[in-house]
Amino acid sequence: MPSKDIQTQHHLPPGQSRLLDIHFRQLRYESTEVIIDACYHATQQLVTCGQDGPVLDYDDRQSTLKGVQYSLFRDVEFEELIFHESKGIIVRVSFACPRALRGRGMHASGHFEHGKLIALIGFDAQQRTISTTFFDVHLRQSTEAMRPRTGNELRVQVSFADKNDTDGVRRMLYQMEHLVSAKFVLVEFPGVLLPGFSWCLAQLQNSLGTTAIAFSSYIAPPVDSIRPPIVPPSYASADNFAFDLHTLKKATESEQSSQFSLKPSDLASDQKQLKVMTDALSVSTTLDNGQAVALCENLCRGLAFTQGPPGTGKTYLGVSLCKVILESRDRREPKPILAVCMTNHALDNFLEDLLKEGITKITRLGAGSKEDWTKQYLLKEQSKKTRMTEIERSRIRAAHLNEEGWINEGRSWCESIGNDSLSWISIRAHLRSNYRLIFDHFTSLEAVGERLSDIRLARQAGGFAFEYWCRGGDISDVDQLLDVFGTMLGVNNPLGEIDEFQQNARDRVLASITRNAKRIENINAGIDLWGLPRQERESLMRKWKAEVNPWAIVDRTAEVHRRHQAARDLKRKEYQAIEMRCMMQQDVIGLTTTACASHWHLLNQLGLQTVICEEAGEVMEAQTLCTLFPSVEHAIFIGDPLQLRWIILCHTVSQNGANKRDRPQVTQTSLSVESNHGAAYRLDESLFERMMFPSTPGILPAPTSQLNLQRRMHPDIADISRATMYPYLKDHESTYQHPPVAGMVDRTFWFDHLRPEDRSNPRSSMSKSFSNTFEVEMVNGLVQYLVDSNEYDLKDIAVLTPYNGQLAALMRRLSATCSIWLSDKDRQDLIDEGLLTIEEAGPGLKTEVDLSSMLRVATIDNFQGEEARVVILTTVRSNFEDKVGFLRTPNRINVGCSRARDGFYIIGNASLMSSVNMWDAIINIFVNKEKIGPGFRTRCSRHPQHEYIVSEPEQYAQLIVGRSDRAVTIVLLRVTKVVVRPVSFHVKDPVNMERALKYAVVSVTRVCRPAPGNVNTLAHAQHSVACHAIECPAASLALKYFPVAIYVLASLSCGHFFDVEFLDKRFNLIRFYKFDDTGAVEQPRLGNISREARRCPTCKQPCSEVRRYAIFTQLARLPDTIDRMFAKIGRKMDMFMEQMLQIKENLGSSGGEFRKKMKPNPMAGKANQRLAYDRGNACMEVQQKMTDFRDDVVAPFEKSLLRLSNFFNNSDVIYPSICPFKLRFDFMYYRCRLLTLEESVRMITWLMKYQEPVPHIHALAEGLRIITIQQALENTEAIQSTIEECTAKELKRLEVELRLVQLSFHMVLKTINIKSPVDVDACSASAMSICRQYPDTAGALLKSYRLFNAYLKGASPPPQHLFYGEMKEFWWVWGRYQIGNVKHCGFGHPYSGTTFSGCPECGRIVEYHRPPELSTAHYDQFLNESAFVRHMRNSPMQD
Repeated sequence: MPSKDIQTQHHLPPGQSRLLDIHFRQLRYESTEVIIDACYHATQQLVTCGQDGPVLDYDDRQSTLKGVQYSLFRDVEFEELIFHESKGIIVRVSFACPRALRGRGMHASGHFEHGKLIALIGFDAQQRTISTTFFDVHLRQSTEAMRPRTGNELRVQVSFADKNDTDGVRRMLYQMEHLVSAKFVLVEFPGVLLPGFSWCLAQLQNSLGTTAIAFSSYIAPPVDSIRPPIVPPSYASADNFAFDLHTLKKATESEQSSQFSLKPSDLASDQKQLKVMTDALSVSTTLDNGQAVALCENLCRGLAFTQGPPGTGKTYLGVSLCKVILESRDRREPKPILAVCMTNHALDNFLEDLLKEGITKITRLGAGSKEDWTKQYLLKEQSKKTRMTEIERSRIRAAHLNEEGWINEGRSWCESIGNDSLSWISIRAHLRSNYRLIFDHFTSLEAVGERLSDIRLARQAGGFAFEYWCRGGDISDVDQLLDVFGTMLGVNNPLGEIDEFQQNARDRVLASITRNAKRIENINAGIDLWGLPRQERESLMRKWKAEVNPWAIVDRTAEVHRRHQAARDLKRKEYQAIEMRCMMQQDVIGLTTTACASHWHLLNQLGLQTVICEEAGEVMEAQTLCTLFPSVEHAIFIGDPLQLRWIILCHTVSQNGANKRDRPQVTQTSLSVESNHGAAYRLDESLFERMMFPSTPGILPAPTSQLNLQRRMHPDIADISRATMYPYLKDHESTYQHPPVAGMVDRTFWFDHLRPEDRSNPRSSMSKSFSNTFEVEMVNGLVQYLVDSNEYDLKDIAVLTPYNGQLAALMRRLSATCSIWLSDKDRQDLIDEGLLTIEEAGPGLKTEVDLSSMLRVATIDNFQGEEARVVILTTVRSNFEDKVGFLRTPNRINVGCSRARDGFYIIGNASLMSSVNMWDAIINIFVNKEKIGPGFRTRCSRHPQHEYIVSEPEQYAQLIVGRSDRAVTIVLLRVTKVVVRPVSFHVKDPVNMERALKYAVVSVTRVCRPAPGNVNTLAHAQHSVACHAIECPAASLALKYFPVAIYVLASLSCGHFFDVEFLDKRFNLIRFYKFDDTGAVEQPRLGNISREARRCPTCKQPCSEVRRYAIFTQLARLPDTIDRMFAKIGRKMDMFMEQMLQIKENLGSSGGEFRKKMKPNPMAGKANQRLAYDRGNACMEVQQKMTDFRDDVVAPFEKSLLRLSNFFNNSDVIYPSICPFKLRFDFMYYRCRLLTLEESVRMITWLMKYQEPVPHIHALAEGLRIITIQQALENTEAIQSTIEECTAKELKRLEVELRLVQLSFHMVLKTINIKSPVDVDACSASAMSICRQYPDTAGALLKSYRLFNAYLKGASPPPQHLFYGEMKEFWWVWGRYQIGNVKHCGFGHPYSGTTFSGCPECGRIVEYHRPPELSTAHYDQFLNESAFVRHMRNSPMQD
């Protein structure tokens, strides 16, 4: 491995080529070594266990000797080939799914996400050969219908990672065609996406010796030459050129028309002019002095570097540079600016800031953004709106037709691979060579003249005559022949609808086919092809199938795949001309470093002049080199090399990939600058860091601008950064206004302890990480204490740690009392390492969560760029071996100590950490300020004279927590009862406090003199000077001048102030809260909670900003929130039911088309299976969405509602609802399953009606029958538990509906002659009894049960529609749920009193009695008409 040390040997001399070669080799090693190690380890297991039989369960998580973690899946089988429009051949494989990942486990695990890199490793025991083929995940499939083997499989569609790997394509095709026999395993590399490194590697390789890199003489100078000075950009070197700075002026300054510009030629060598310009910028713009200096220096340097410590406004500087450069461009030939960022998140933020500044002509390359607003700026979307010339349209049309031709041919070849059917594409060459007359016979039907458009159209349906012949068609039936042609045609016009030109071509082709069919009846092909019966045709096809060389089929299929990719490349080139024109019309082109490498050749043609790179300190130099196009004259790099580099984590790669991940990382720590061995390689070093801190002796650092004014940290916290990394750092005046940490004496503090770290079991998942239980408990107590102070929400606090083991321990402990939010990267790392289960890790980014109520817990590496009001850092390590671990790295220490705004607390072993120089400097700061010790110094906010030392976790529970001093005021009893508010700054020393108190006396006296004792003077006194008399010294000084009583006031959002004691009495809080001796709230009195919002006594506005009273406002809104949730669920139920009924209708109307498409010839087995599969899975998508909504929304909502009801135990607060919604979704799920099984029965019936014996048709019918029986029995038994739950909840209508579905499953089984486990008579009798007892709701289904009973007695055929319109109307009404009038029936079922006249589940109850048995009537005495008349005459008449 070549090192970066210029003194070491290398086969190339110093310069650009050597630099590119070193980066290429190091990046290749970093990217592929993990893959190689995992594949080697998997191969060993495959060879060792290659002869074992199928496995029922296993653990997919594997780890190599080097510690590389990956997933290994066994029992791989190849099922189908699919030819994709863009990716070519796609292979669908199945494999045994571990028990832990079955069901929803696989979906939640993150395995097999789209784009992930996997490998299929095969071992041929006979040939003793091993093969490895790499793929990208295209689609994961795990539906219930896909269970033909053991029921435990997962299916995944994969495409070839290297689309030009024809050898790999052939290997897979040989296996599909059963030409070779090998056993395969599937290897999944955690989070590896091939584009994350392949494009950069390819570009570095292409640039070797062929492409010049901008500023190469400075970046990679020859060893004997002197590095040239950095000069202004070439486009700005003209004497008359000046950057226009007018666009940066403030709104008040911009009205002045004076010229405001910067000439690089004047400022480059004149420091006085530079000082004058930066002073003018500081006055006339919103830039601070450091930003102004950096802006001037960046404009005057062709290669510019700007270092920005945390919170100094690096992005704002980048936006300002964009504005100036865009305003100063050459108007005749303006070139866009290339804005490059490491991550999609940073890029979106940068582009959003540009839009806010009025720069709207932007385009974004790459689709990795998670922000919806970026879609309209994607290059793909913008190029669609770009007008095409006629030549471009013609070329694109031709490219599309060429690609479609290969797609159609590829699909035909894929159908032939591993299939019993014989397609025209696979037999065509054989017939042409060996049966020329028969070949001519079939192809003569496709003769359509010499027009190119007609020939192309006919080729799209190539082989339709042979297909018609295989189906048993008759040549004299021209209409059927044309139907086959139309079915196979499948015209796919990418440019819109079929135009008149295409329609005319289609009409001519149909006319030609008709003429050919009438003429061909008299042609002799040696045998009477069209007169052969079906059995002889099938025999002839089997003969041809046996004669065809399968190796030739495989080779031809691989060649078609290759030519298709070539056709796609050609089409892509045609589109690039349009994309280039679109980009040249923009002001800014935004993209990530990965996208820059992948689009390098396209961007290189634009002749870009300016590149601005954000997060430049995080970007590896190898990726930075891909942004320095030969045409670039101005490269600006903004970042901070002193923060985290390309993150280094041993042997793991980001789960979300290069285009999604929050932070990049290096996998090989042996090449890292942080390791002793890696100092010569410095793989993770950025170009920025190498230029700023050169490692080669005698090389001077590059000129670097520095931002020096931070706006994030309070000065006490910023002192840490000043003493370690940034001695020049200054504090913005706003940072002095940060409030003190409520309940804490110290804003910063180091909790020093000697408690040892945990010793994990070497065999456990924690053995590769570290944790410290004592620190976890201290963090938990501190978080609860800060939140209980009523000053902080969970979102204001962040807990950081360097280790995943500690992160998992914190997650488990804190989740018991807090809602925890993990970044997607941290979450996946914990799951991959086995530190947390999927359930323990909580929701990922795909789940919408409210972060405002969640505590952020993160590793330091994944918190860069974030901030919090209070940060708690747990260092974890505490051992006798003096091992510090990850926190030895200065960059990581820097990030961990610069995230806090108001308060920063470290929990760790100071004596151990002091062995690291940077930690030693930090500890000295805490020591000098007396901010270090064995316990936190806490203070009661309500009684500041009470201070407590907390050295054990148990002591937190003993603390008195009161209101923060933000609401503490002084009431001057001697002069008047006037409230003086606290000052915005903190008066700490006695001298200043005494001055403030004197001034307070004078001010209050002056204000109150006109009306002594008048409380109306309160409004004036609020604007008087205030005094911070909370600390003990202040209180003693105040007593020298006047008696002081300290009260706690509530500052309401409406602006009024009241004594808390007064409000407590007015709101009668003693009824609702239990207080301790100090007046602090201990707990609510749950039985007396009221939902009435507490309002200001003066203006009647809700007291929603005071946590003490906010609960009443929140409880007042709770019923409306629940009501709206009912409405939302109702709309979803109606939507899903409507979709389900639409699918049922579509299936009913498309039965004839399905039967028409079924091919009875023996070679069409695969195509028929696909038709049955697609039809049987028609409602799978709706079913999946339905169950997802049930599991993700409905079930958690009902569970939370039940917990709230049990917690308050008060119907005035929340009514204890018995919700039917989850069970309703269960019912819809069973309806979906019933719909699928009923359709399977119909397909079985159709397939069994074929008169002629077709083996594969009957085999398909038998397979459907087996699946139908299995699933019908499973659902029949599963639905019983749902019925029992409905009975327990008195959901009468739903119970009757579920019983009807259960009886319908019984009908399915009876139709295919299988005995059902359902007690039909008891089920039907129970349901009919409920229908009569609840006529308004369940009674609507009485008609369905009567039809069913008639069917059971043989009095009528099987009913086709058991679910009538009344049931559809029920769901329709739920979808129109009107909020504002929630009612509950006697059983607790919720419903809208406006929408429903009564409970839709139970309704009106009618007492029902079974009618008595009737006596037998003797009708024979009335059968005689004369006797009947006589009887009537003798009967007495009544008036």
